[in-house]
Amino acid sequence: MGNIYRRGDSAFWWLDFRDAAGTRVLRSSKTTDEVEARKLLAAVEKKVAAEKVQGLGASGPVTVAAYAAKWLAGREARGVASVIDDKGRLAHVLPYLGDMELSTVRHVHVRDAMSRVMAGGELAPRTVRHVYAVLRTMFADAVVEDMVTESPCKLRERRGELPAVQDADPRWRDSAIFSRDEVVALTTDKRLPLIRRVTYALAFIAATRFGETAALTWADWDGTSGPLGKLWVTKSFEHREDQVKSTKTDVARQMPVHPWLSAILAEWKANGWARTFARTPRAEDLIVPSPTGMHQRPQHALRRLHRDCVTLGLRIRRMHDARRTFISLARADGAREDLLAWVTHGRRPGIMAAYTTPPWAALCAEVAKLKLQPLGDTMSCYGDATEGTGKKNPLQTRGLAGDIVARSTGLEPVASGVTGRRSNQLN
Repeated sequence: MGNIYRRGDSAFWWLDFRDAAGTRVLRSSKTTDEVEARKLLAAVEKKVAAEKVQGLGASGPVTVAAYAAKWLAGREARGVASVIDDKGRLAHVLPYLGDMELSTVRHVHVRDAMSRVMAGGELAPRTVRHVYAVLRTMFADAVVEDMVTESPCKLRERRGELPAVQDADPRWRDSAIFSRDEVVALTTDKRLPLIRRVTYALAFIAATRFGETAALTWADWDGTSGPLGKLWVTKSFEHREDQVKSTKTDVARQMPVHPWLSAILAEWKANGWARTFARTPRAEDLIVPSPTGMHQRPQHALRRLHRDCVTLGLRIRRMHDARRTFISLARADGAREDLLAWVTHGRRPGIMAAYTTPPWAALCAEVAKLKLQPLGDTMSCYGDATEGTGKKNPLQTRGLAGDIVARSTGLEPVASGVTGRRSNQLN
């Protein structure tokens, strides 16, 4: 236990304690109030105890860099999906704060560090805000762990300490979207390999992030539920760690399967997948695996998307723009914002959301509002491009086109374009 004492050469009370390394420390409290000095000693001893629990401080004062390394390792151990991004974002600010003792960082230090990050001119304003958000989260956790008494991250946009949320190119975001006809082309044009059309259909019509698309298995698709099928989006493939984790936001969701996507998945499972991989798919198999049967990787998928855009004469964009496209088109077709957010982003934080579960039929009705129409008589979800099989696909253009149109308007059982069987949502 430490204590406080008075010195003849100072008007302040002094603290006498041992740090996490066991070294005796004598430090001025900078106050003449005994009660305040004892409160300060209690806070210091609490911090030293926390450093010992964290395994820090044995070799001296805990720096921001040392705590950041420990903090990131803890997030990685807990499976936090954003840990790779967190490391990259902290790397922008640690050169300015890393050598400082964690407990001595104040608002002015954080302000100056973020000012230097902004002055570098390499990051867009939105990215700068992401950097600050990770730093703020780290210091908030440090407060909870008694490593610091309060967070120094109190910057405000109105004081000019943070940039306004905007893109480096204000014209970019409005162009980061695909048109309705482009979605139809990417999911049906037989010049594109079959598996890529299915991948695009999941991204554009189920609004799945790429990692979520890559992690989907046949067990995640329930084609028997009504009024629309159900896609369970509960996991994501993290290519940098080569493993499947929870979704980016750690929130699972159930996505109604739009009639257009339902038809595509049904025919892909019944015919295309088996022809491509020379066996019948099992429940644990990926819906859209790589040619080797493993998870697809985003860098490869992006290059393929760019090539396919060139093939179809489309302007090159990103895979992530598929989610923006789905939400934009569905809202333009009258879908309710709150229910659309439920299926694309899952349950939102807050007490009301915790006590809310929208009826499944209501969610299906909003997704079904998305209007997709075949592009002429040559529209075919599955032509003869089956990636190496050399076999022609028996699906007839008019059969599937009529099937999709019928489903997208009335959601009634119709005949399959391949088998002629009548089914409810191609189950």
